[in-house]
Amino acid sequence: DGSMGRVPELVTSAFEESQRLTIVKMFADVKEPITIEEMLAQHVDALDATFACEYIESMCGNGDNASSKFKGELKGIGMKAVYVPTAYANSQRNEVDEIYQLNGYITKQQAGTKGVTRMDMFVRKKFPNAVSLPSAMVNPD
Repeated sequence: DGSMGRVPELVTSAFEESQRLTIVKMFADVKEPITIEEMLAQHVDALDATFACEYIESMCGNGDNASSKFKGELKGIGMKAVYVPTAYANSQRNEVDEIYQLNGYITKQQAGTKGVTRMDMFVRKKFPNAVSLPSAMVNPD
C-alpha cells in the first residue's frame, strides 16, 4: 500500500510477557551505568531489540524518576541510551558531596571521575553558595 509505517508483527501475549520478565530480571542486576545496546547484547538470543527498547523507554518514564518503574534513569533514546541506576547515582552524589564538604572544594577532574559532567549545577544542589572557578567549585566561607 506504499505506507512507510512499521509493519506490525504477530506476537503472542506469552511472548511479550516472556520479553518483559527477561528485561525486568536484567535491570535487577544492573549496578552501574550501561547502554541498552550492551545490556541487550548479553541476552541477544532471548530478546527482540525493538520490543525491548520500547518497553525499557516506557518503564523508565520521561527522565523523571518518579514515573520510572525501574530504579534508575534512562539518558538518551534507543540502543545508545544509557541506564543509570538510582543507587549508583546516589553513591556518586554522596562521594562528590563528601569531597566538597571535607576539603571545602572539588575539582572538575575529581567530579569527572564520579561521572559528574555539569559540576556547577550538581554541587549547588546541596551547596547553593559554592563559588564556581574555571577548574573547581569552592566553599566561600
